[in-house]
Amino acid sequence: MKPKAKPDIRAFTQLKLEAARKAARESKVDVVELIKAAGLRYYDKRSQGGLLWLLGSMERLEFVNFCRRHGIRFIYRHGGSWATVSQHAWWYAEDDLDDNRIPRR
Repeated sequence: MKPKAKPDIRAFTQLKLEAARKAARESKVDVVELIKAAGLRYYDKRSQGGLLWLLGSMERLEFVNFCRRHGIRFIYRHGGSWATVSQHAWWYAEDDLDDNRIPRR
């Protein structure tokens, strides 16, 4: 008897993430407007070739998960970067951003 092939969970998760990102683009969800509506602090360095930073650590997890369900992905960086003056922060990963890129301090 042949062993059952296991489903590729990573591929399925990636498909769900891509679908959520596509839905967010089509509905024109603005991440900065979401952050402002939640009353959170952030630094937007995208116009200078940088990233969007959401200040805070694990207390922002509920907001980050809400955004993730809408195709907006934040990645946590302990100690932030020079842009956050070494404050713990989450950086926003846009669609065309390589997930393996780690911001420098």
